[in-house]
This record gives sequence, structure tokens and C-alpha cells, in this order.
Amino acid sequence: EQIVESLDALKQRMYSAFVVDNLDALAKNHLVGPLLHRLVDVLMVHPVLQMRHGKCRLRALFFGNRRMVWRKYIRREMHAWRRIDHHRLLVTYTGLSADDLQYIREELEKGYPFEEMIFHKASPSVTVTCGKNALGLFFLRNDAKIGQAEPLE
Repeated sequence: EQIVESLDALKQRMYSAFVVDNLDALAKNHLVGPLLHRLVDVLMVHPVLQMRHGKCRLRALFFGNRRMVWRKYIRREMHAWRRIDHHRLLVTYTGLSADDLQYIREELEKGYPFEEMIFHKASPSVTVTCGKNALGLFFLRNDAKIGQAEPLE
């Protein structure tokens, strides 16, 4: 019982969001609606999505080339640095090159000194769901308010 309570508390502190090149794979898997899919496609934007309570929620939209989008995404997700547990960051990705991963590591190291950064290639099921060139950041929050109902920038 105590273990279950501890895991439930930890689950409340977990934060995860990811940026994708497009919504093709997510729409195909019925994780986003056709209107959002079409809008993102037409505007050629990169959406940031957050999984919360088993549902995919649009968190932000970024314009620009992939590296510019990654830089914006990292800064946005780390904006509440004081409320983030600095012990460990999990960076998960699909289909990124070694140069891309080095760029992402350097962007993170510029201002976000986690004790440990783990880069993990996403599983095939995540790749099928998110598509190629997705980037996700997973960390624990010190404050449960991070990522809750924040307006789009």
C-alpha cells in the first residue's frame, strides 16, 4: 500500500511533452482530431504535445526550421527551472542523427545543468505513434502546477 501511494505521488510529479515535425502519425492513430491535423499541416508548424491522463493535448506551436524549433521547445519546457527537479532529465527521440542529438545536448547544457541527462531512442511503438524526428523531454517537477493549463505562446 505504501509503495502504491509513493508511486501515485511520483506520477503526479512526472512531466512529459514532445515536439513533432507534423501530426500525420498522430492523426492516423486517432490521437489528434482531423481539424487540428489539417490546421498544423496547412500552416506548416511544429506542435508541442503533452500527454496527460491518457489524452494528447496541444501545448504550443512553433514556426521555423527543426533546430530553431528544438531551441524554442527546450526553453519553453525549462521556463520554470526553479520548480523542476534537477536530478534527472530523460530525452527521448525518434529518427534523429548524431549531429541532431549533439545539438540538443548542447542546447540543454547551456542553461539547464541536470545532474544526469539520459538520451533514449524511443521504442518502435512510440515512433509509429509520433512519427520521425520527434523529441520529448521527461522530468520530475517539484511543483505540480508545471504544465497545467498554461496559455499558448
